[in-house]
Amino acid sequence: MTFRQAAREMIYEAVRVEKYPHRPSRLECIFLCPNLESAKQFAQEKKTGVFYEVKIMDSTAKQFIANWRMMAGPGHTYTGAIELAEEYWKGINVPSPQQELVIESDVRVIQRAEIRKQLSKR
Repeated sequence: MTFRQAAREMIYEAVRVEKYPHRPSRLECIFLCPNLESAKQFAQEKKTGVFYEVKIMDSTAKQFIANWRMMAGPGHTYTGAIELAEEYWKGINVPSPQQELVIESDVRVIQRAEIRKQLSKR
């Protein structure tokens, strides 16, 4: 993790603790694409193609559907990052292709899935 990524996570955690303490901590979670549509969109935008189908081991674990596009990047100011973090934790009307499931559970890998190969077959 880079310093910039660590600083972003600290901002998101501070906003969560202050305004959304009932949401799971990103620092203690695993991040999943809750559906194939989200996985394909993530693969396309993040230039990655290796994904795993997994089974969530604790169905009662804290979880939250968020918009992975609401992550502050290099061009954001400190204030802008706080505003994005607040929008992220609201979790209102998250479009399907940008959904990430943030969950405090272990997972079991079922199989490896090559999303990039599926995308190139279009």
